[in-house]
Amino acid sequence: MIPKILVVDDEALVGSNIKRYLEPRGYQVLTARDGSTGLAMAQETKPDLVVTDIDMPDMDGFKLCRLLKRNPSVPVILISGKAIDEQSVVSGLDDGATRFYGFPRAQLLKKTMQSLSAEPASDVEFQLSAFSKGHAKRLISRHKLASGLVKDVELLAGPVRVGTKKYLLALIHDISARRRAERDLKLLKTAVDAADEAIILTDLKGTMLLANMRIGQLTLQRQNGQ
Repeated sequence: MIPKILVVDDEALVGSNIKRYLEPRGYQVLTARDGSTGLAMAQETKPDLVVTDIDMPDMDGFKLCRLLKRNPSVPVILISGKAIDEQSVVSGLDDGATRFYGFPRAQLLKKTMQSLSAEPASDVEFQLSAFSKGHAKRLISRHKLASGLVKDVELLAGPVRVGTKKYLLALIHDISARRRAERDLKLLKTAVDAADEAIILTDLKGTMLLANMRIGQLTLQRQNGQ
């Protein structure tokens, strides 16, 4: 089944640009020019993803997001008509962003990408430049929370052009748990490889997930008749 994306934006050019970019890549893109129409289309067509502008006349993106979230299985991306610049200020966010970062909404809206990132400012500017030029679509970074914790995040982003201006459509995932699991697995592999005993790790179906170097040595010795 072809993935279905609903784009809600009062600027027709935004929807047509996203449609032109995604449909050749195997997506079906539907468009709506206002929040009320977008809500009705979402209820009727049941899209796999909704991308909505924040600033719309009859119903803003936040209200549309809240109404759509009555069906929590529908992911929603909020976008804003703010051009990419060297200090990319947060211009729109939903309740999920305030819960994740822990800042009050008013304070978070004053943050820049540089201030949210735990990376050097020069690295953040390089990332934004790479995204805006289409040189990168996925990057791993670290973002700071109000609590002082630093979380590993995955940024998925790409440029969207409206007339002569360029905008950035971005989605940020918290991947801290995944990164911890990857680090733990790396430590486990190091410990397993250092063991003198032959060790094999399998899943419940018996599929081999990990084997240490001793297994390879024993296999080679058996093949050589030792």
